[in-house]
Amino acid sequence: STKDRIDLEFFTLMTFQIEMQRSLSLYFHSRHYFEKELKYGLAIAMLHKAVSMTKTRETPTGRGLPEIRSKSPLKSLEKDLNDVKKHMNTLLASWEKDNSGVYFEKVPLKLPAEMTLSEGTQMMKPEPYELKVVDPVALILPDAGSGGEPIDMVDSDAELARQLQEQLNAED
Repeated sequence: STKDRIDLEFFTLMTFQIEMQRSLSLYFHSRHYFEKELKYGLAIAMLHKAVSMTKTRETPTGRGLPEIRSKSPLKSLEKDLNDVKKHMNTLLASWEKDNSGVYFEKVPLKLPAEMTLSEGTQMMKPEPYELKVVDPVALILPDAGSGGEPIDMVDSDAELARQLQEQLNAED
């Protein structure tokens, strides 16, 4: 099967990338809501979900990032990943403190579907790709004359090499 021929670390890498992109999307979406002073409670809920998505998953099919093993190609990202997690947790704690002392907005337990991005944003209208209609090119050489005689062709590379050598010798 195809899955047997693909390195298992490839699937780990793809899972990591998908989950990390989802987490970062929620992180930046939450920053937008908080910094634009739109909905502090929603921003905190989004950031909380983003933080939970960066946790290591407990089962192979669970939510979160896959475990980074000692020989994993993701090992080189581990320090950066820990820095991102620390930043998100620090920011979440700061926002929760601000909300409990200043804004007093209710933090929803579940993110409303209409307030999250379900798919990527399209920046421009899609344009359909169309192939130009062209005349096909013949894949055989045309006949030399009306009599049907083929064009003089060199039968082999050796014959061509002999002819070139004769020309070079004649020039000397």
